[in-house]
Amino acid sequence: MHAFSVVGLVVCLAFAVAAPVEYTHPDSAITDKRSIQYSHPASVITDKRSIQYTHPASVITDKRGVQYSHPDSVITDKRSIQYSHPASVITDKRDVQYTHPDSVITDKRGIQYTHPASVITDKRGVQYTHPDSVITDKRGVQYTHPDSVITDKRSIQYSHPASVITDKRDVQYTHPDSVITDKRDVQYTHPDSVITDKRGIQYTHPASVITDKRDVQYTHPDSVITD
Repeated sequence: MHAFSVVGLVVCLAFAVAAPVEYTHPDSAITDKRSIQYSHPASVITDKRSIQYTHPASVITDKRGVQYSHPDSVITDKRSIQYSHPASVITDKRDVQYTHPDSVITDKRGIQYTHPASVITDKRGVQYTHPDSVITDKRGVQYTHPDSVITDKRSIQYSHPASVITDKRDVQYTHPDSVITDKRDVQYTHPDSVITDKRGIQYTHPASVITDKRDVQYTHPDSVITD
C-alpha cells in the first residue's frame, strides 16, 4: 500500500510539471517556459512558447505564437501573432493578423490587417484597407486609401499637397508642411517624436524626430526627418 502511494504521488507530480499553467490574479509577474493561460491586470509576462492571456496595461514578450487582447501594451513576437488592442506597437518577422487603431506594423512576409492611422511595410504581397497610410512593397501591392504617397520600382500612384520631398531611393510619405530627406525607404506616421534604430522600427508616438539607417515608417505634419 505504501509503495502504491509513492508511485501515485510520482505520477501526479509528473503530470503537474508537464501540464499547462492556469491562474488568475492581479498585480503579478509571471515567468513560464511552456504554455500559459492567465487573466489579470497590471502584470509583466515572459514566456518562451505559446501564451493565452487577457489583461490591460501589460507588457508581453513571446518567442513563438501569442494570443492576447488588451490595451496600452507592447508586444514582440518572432513568429505568428493574433491580437486586438489599441495604442500598441507590434513587431513580427513572419505572418501577422491584427486589428487595432493608432499602430505601426512591420512584417517581412504576408500581412492581413485593417486599421486607421497606420503604417505598413511588406516585402512581398500586401492586402490592406485604411485611410491616411503609407505603403511600400517591392512586388505586388493592393491598397485603398486617401492622401497617401506610394513609390515603387514599377507602377506609381500618389496624391498629396504642400510637401517638399528629397529622396535618393524609394520614399513613401503623407503629410502637409513637412521637409523630408531620406537615403532609402521611409514610411512614417506620428507627430513630434524622436526614434533611432539601425534596422526596422515600429512606433506610434507624438513629438519626435526620427533617424534610421534602414526601413522607417512614419507620417506626421510640421516635422523634419533625416534618414
